[in-house]
Amino acid sequence: MRDNGGVVDIQPISEIPPAFAETRFRLCSDVSAIDATYGRWSYYAGPATWHLAADRNTGRATLRSNDVVERQWDDPLEALRWMGEQSAVGSGQSDAGGGALVGDTQRSGAWPRFRGGWLGYLSYDLGRWFESLPRIAKDDLPTPLFAFTFHRQVVAVDHVARQEWLCTCEPTGARDVEFSTLGCVKASVNSGRPMPAGNFGDRRAYERAVARCIEYIAAGDIFQVNLSQRFTLEMPDSPRAIWDRLQEQAGGRFGALLDYGDHALISNSPELFLRIEPGAAGRRVITRPIKGTRPRGAGMDRILRDSSKDQAELNMIVDLERND
Repeated sequence: MRDNGGVVDIQPISEIPPAFAETRFRLCSDVSAIDATYGRWSYYAGPATWHLAADRNTGRATLRSNDVVERQWDDPLEALRWMGEQSAVGSGQSDAGGGALVGDTQRSGAWPRFRGGWLGYLSYDLGRWFESLPRIAKDDLPTPLFAFTFHRQVVAVDHVARQEWLCTCEPTGARDVEFSTLGCVKASVNSGRPMPAGNFGDRRAYERAVARCIEYIAAGDIFQVNLSQRFTLEMPDSPRAIWDRLQEQAGGRFGALLDYGDHALISNSPELFLRIEPGAAGRRVITRPIKGTRPRGAGMDRILRDSSKDQAELNMIVDLERND
């Protein structure tokens, strides 16, 4: 998320309005793991004013308001620079860092960290616009290089103070965007669901890939491999239904639902990757990587803490994120 940085109106409200409760763009925290520093806030975004996305094949970025093309860039990085410039206009200082506040300005305590602005994601393939990388993997996902939406209104929920705030920022010359409903495969409640298909095909293929990675590490060619698996299956439920069920059963501290109509991104991470905090002395970047997993059970935290392998992996990733 990227705060608008301009003049923002913040008003207390007694409950989340229905239009925001049903939003397709939300950032939510696990309310069972709330503290004053991490996971304090959840956000429910109002209608999108702008939609900015880049074609994954050509890189051409397009800014739309409804079906109207407002602007295009041949270089997707130029589009991201433009987005950053929009966020910086009128920037000031506040308790939350950036943006002049109006409304209930006499309130003590923390302001919402996000008060309206850009929500979206950057794909891994955008890295090819920064450095030359070999194309080995099959590119068969028709999703954008990046996609962002601008929201002039956001409801911020303070889980510590138990208070909801309606935040409003006003961009100029744009209209609200309507997204088409994402088509879903219909399935009856009692129908059996097939197992998802993985990109490795079978267990033996995956084990061969793991063995090859170990050989590369032993040879000193690499020090870590992120051997990801992608699973594909029919989707009988809407992204919102999947999100609601996930939050009910195993909500993560850093969860997000971004539903663009033709594709959706659902995040349910316990890990803070990066947090940027502006200040008088400059920007401060915080990262809190997590490595190592154990089942929830008696003594598992001690076993994880005492594992030399997991400690080495955690130290490696902390060093990588802190210095690179």
